Amino acid sequence: MRHAHPGFRYMTCAMVLVVSTAAVYTLYPRFVSQIFYLKAGKFQRAGYLGLAVNNYNKAADYQPRDANIWQKLAEARLNMGEKKPLQEALVYTLKAKDLYLRAARYNPLDAKTAYGLARTESRLEEIHQRLNPLEKNNPYDALPYFERAIRLRPSRLTLHYEMARYLFRHGKDKALFQIVRSTARIYPEAYTFLKKEPFWSPSVKDAVKQGLMDAIKQGMLIQRAHGAMSVMLADDEEWGPAIEHYQKALEFNEDNISEKNYITLGRLYLQNNQPEEAKISFIKGLYLSTPIENAFENISRIYKDGNRIDDYDLFYREVNERFVSSPKLHIISARYHIDLKQYISAKRILMDLNRESPTAEAYYWLARIAEREKDPDQTEVNIQKATVLEPSNMNYRRMFYGLLNQLGKYKTAEREVGLMIQYSGTPSPRLFDERAKLRVKCQDYTGAVEDWNAAIRLDPKQAAYHANIAEAYVKLGDLSPALEYYREAINLNPGNKDYAGKYKKLKGKSS
Repeated sequence: MRHAHPGFRYMTCAMVLVVSTAAVYTLYPRFVSQIFYLKAGKFQRAGYLGLAVNNYNKAADYQPRDANIWQKLAEARLNMGEKKPLQEALVYTLKAKDLYLRAARYNPLDAKTAYGLARTESRLEEIHQRLNPLEKNNPYDALPYFERAIRLRPSRLTLHYEMARYLFRHGKDKALFQIVRSTARIYPEAYTFLKKEPFWSPSVKDAVKQGLMDAIKQGMLIQRAHGAMSVMLADDEEWGPAIEHYQKALEFNEDNISEKNYITLGRLYLQNNQPEEAKISFIKGLYLSTPIENAFENISRIYKDGNRIDDYDLFYREVNERFVSSPKLHIISARYHIDLKQYISAKRILMDLNRESPTAEAYYWLARIAEREKDPDQTEVNIQKATVLEPSNMNYRRMFYGLLNQLGKYKTAEREVGLMIQYSGTPSPRLFDERAKLRVKCQDYTGAVEDWNAAIRLDPKQAAYHANIAEAYVKLGDLSPALEYYREAINLNPGNKDYAGKYKKLKGKSS
C-alpha cells in the first residue's frame, strides 16, 4: 500500500487549520453577539432596561451591522425615557431616534423599524410642544415615518390605528378620513374597533362606509365588506339596508351558510317588523343546528328582547309541528314566558309536558312560578315532586329546605337537610350547622351537639360551632362541657365579647 508524501500531508493539515481558523474568525463574533442579544432580551422583558441597553451595546460591538440589534436597542432607549422629566426624556428619545435611523440604514425595508421611528418622532413632537408651548413651528414630523411604515407593511392594522390616532391628535382630519377609509377597505371588521376610538365621529363613520364600498366595488373581501356594512347599518337601526347587505354577504357563502347566519338574518327581519320572514329564517337555522336546544334558546332570547310575545307563540307552535321536541325545548319556552311574567302560558307548557312525561325541571319551574305568585302550598307540592324525581339535585333540595324553614316546618326541614347531607358528594360543615340549628328549634339539643361536633371535625377553627355546642349543653343543664366549649371558642376568637361574657356568667353559676 502506497503512503502519501509527507509534504502533501503537511499541506493538507495546514489547509484544514487555515479553513478552521477562518470559520472561527467569522462565526465567533456572531455567536458572542447572539449571547449578549439574548441576555438583553431577557432583561428587557423583565423591565431591567439599563442592563438590557448594556447587553445590546455589547452585542452591537460584535455585530455592528445587525439592524435587529440596533432596533431593539432603540426600543429600550425609548422606553427608558417614558417616565423621565421632559428634558431627560428629550435626550433619551433623540438617542432612540438615532438608533432607529442606524437600524434603518442596515435594513431599510423593515416595517418594525419604520414604525419605531414614527413612535419616536411622535414623542419628540409632543415633548417639543410641551417644552416650547408658544412656538408654532415644530421641527419634528412623524407623518412621513407612519406613511413609510404602512407602505412597507400595508396590511398591518396596528400601523393604521396608530397613524389614525396620531392624525386625530394633530387635527389632520382629511388625512384621518383617508387612513380610516383605507383601513376599512383592507380590513372590513375594523369598524368594530374604530368605533371605540376617541376620534370616532359621523365623518369617520362615513369614511368607514366609503372604505367598505371601495372593497365591494374593487372585488376585495366582498363577503366580509357586506357583512360589516350590515353591522354598521344595524347599529344605526337602518334595518332594511342592513338586511340587504347581509343577504348579499350570504350569497357569497351559499354552500356554507350556518345556523348562526340564519339566526342573525332572522333577528334583522324581526327588528324590521317582518315576523313571517324572521320565522322562516329561524326555522332554517334550527334545521342546521345541533343540538337544536341551544339554537332555540338563542332565538327565544331574540324574541324576548324584542318583546314579541305573539310572534314567539306562532314560532313555538311551528317548531312543535316541524320537530320532535325534547323536554328541554319546552322548558326553554316556559322560561321565556316566565321572564315576561306570562305565568299562565308558562304553566300550560310545563303542565302539558308533565302530562306526557314528568320531569324534575318542569316541576322546579312550576314551583318558581308558584313562588312568584305567592302560593306557598303549591310551591311546596311542586318542589317536593322535583326532589322525588331527581333526589340528588342540590338546587331543588335547597329550595325545598328553605321553603320548609320559612313555613316553620322545622322537623320536615331537618329531614330534608339530612337528605342533602346524604346526597352531597363532599361533606359540608355548613349543612351540619344548618341541621343543628333546626334541631335546636325542635329542642333536640343532643342531636344538635352531634351535628356541630361533625361540623367541627370538618372545620375545627370555626369558633361559632364551639359556642353553639356550649349553648346546647346549657339547655341540657350540663355546665361542665359548656364551659369547655366556651373556652375553646374564646381561644379561637379571643376578641369576641359575647363569648367572654357568657363564659364568665356560666363560671359564676358553676362555682
